[in-house]
Parts: sequence; C-alpha cells; structure tokens
Amino acid sequence: MRTRAIIATIGLGFGLVLFGASPAMAEGGTVKSVGGGASTEFVDTVDKFIVCDLLADGYRAVGWIEVKQADGSWNKFPKEEAVNGAGHCNPKDVEVLSEAADLKVVACVQNGAAGNPFNCNSKVLAGS
Repeated sequence: MRTRAIIATIGLGFGLVLFGASPAMAEGGTVKSVGGGASTEFVDTVDKFIVCDLLADGYRAVGWIEVKQADGSWNKFPKEEAVNGAGHCNPKDVEVLSEAADLKVVACVQNGAAGNPFNCNSKVLAGS
C-alpha cells in the first residue's frame, strides 16, 4: 500500500510539472519606492503581495502588481495600502494564472487616502 502511495505522489508531481498546474510565477521579488518610504514584495510560493510602510514620515505606502498580457498590455491588480508608519505591512492574496507572464511589482508613497501615488519605483519579474 505504501508503494502505491509513493508512486501516486510521484505521478502527481510529474503531472503538475508537465501541465504547469501551479498558478504562481517563476520568480518573486521586492521593490522600494524612490526615497525608500515604501516597499512592495511579490511572494511567488503563496501568490501574495505585501506592501510595507518603511518610514514614519506621514505618508502612506501603496503598491500593486501588474501582469503582462499576450498583447503586451499590463493587467493592474487593485492597489494595496499600508499606513501607521515604519514597519506596518499589509499582505494581499492574489491569484496569478499564467506562469509564463512577466509580472511588474510597484511601490509608491501617497499623501492621505485620497492622494495620488508618487515617488514610484517598479521592477519586472520574468515569467518562467
């Protein structure tokens, strides 16, 4: 019985690799805003991005991810905010469906909830 379970597990793993069943990207990464007041991290293994406020400067940290589409355009996920000064982070679960697509991680700061993001910086993570 144990041998069957091991063979089934190996077969399932091979099938996932062969058919690309994982919804995650091939690469994770972090980017900081210009001036370092905010960071956004994409965590590949759990399909999550995390926005962190790095400075107690009165500005909010905002960040988002964008997935490159087949036509070359970018599909932007809703932005996430982190407030309350240095060290406060806000994780956001996302579902990225194409491992082959590039993913852009963006980090900015923003003045208040109704403000516009500024001092933005981005990094493109290559798909598999």
